[in-house]
Parts: sequence; C-alpha cells; structure tokens
Amino acid sequence: MAEYFYFGRPKLPRGYSYPMKRGELDRILDASQVVSVTSVAFCGCPDDHRVLEANYWGPRRKHAEHGLQLWICAVSSQERHVVHDTLLEKVFPVLVTWIKTFDSLATTLSQTDHSIRFFIRDGNLDVQRE
Repeated sequence: MAEYFYFGRPKLPRGYSYPMKRGELDRILDASQVVSVTSVAFCGCPDDHRVLEANYWGPRRKHAEHGLQLWICAVSSQERHVVHDTLLEKVFPVLVTWIKTFDSLATTLSQTDHSIRFFIRDGNLDVQRE
C-alpha cells in the first residue's frame, strides 16, 4: 500500500462530492507501482474546474527528500460519475506516466519542480503542465 501523509477529506456542502475515495486512489497507485507520492489532500471545489493537481518538488539540498503531493478536488454531485470515469480512463494514465519521470532521483528532471493540473470543462479534459 502507498505510504504518504494524508490530510483528510473535509466535509462538503450539499450538492458536492469527491470523485473518488481514498481506497480507490490507493489501489490505483499500488497497481501502477507508484511509491513516490508523499502526501494526498482532498479539497473543496475550485472555481476553475480543476479535478486533480499534482505538485512535485526535487530535493532542496544534499540528502533532502523530494515531495509529491496530490490534490483531489470536489465536484458537483451531478458530475461526480462522469468525472470519476474520466479520472480512471484519461487522467490517471497521464498522471502515472508523469510521476514515473521523477522516480529516479538520478535524473535531471527529478531535481527540479514540476506540476500538472487536470481540468474538466463542459465534458472536455484539459491538462496543464509546468
């Protein structure tokens, strides 16, 4: 099972839901052999239609560890099932590939900061990388 710091799942106002449960996220990470996630946070519904964000930061000094935080964003309850299916079919394959580029701390990419954000607007997936 993935070992990471868990920030929890705040209670949401009526009409909002999280698109997946923590156990399902853990099964996806385990099946993909992703072990570099250091923290996971479930958060409220952002105004920009973001459904998932991942932030990676490389080691800051010799022997310092990297960090990889996942943010799972709440969505309207009406969109929950569509967003869930999109996460499974389209988002997680891209996310896992993105994470694996940093798995080896010997690579140059693993020494710098990166982020990826997934948005679903009107049923369309948009991915932004930095």
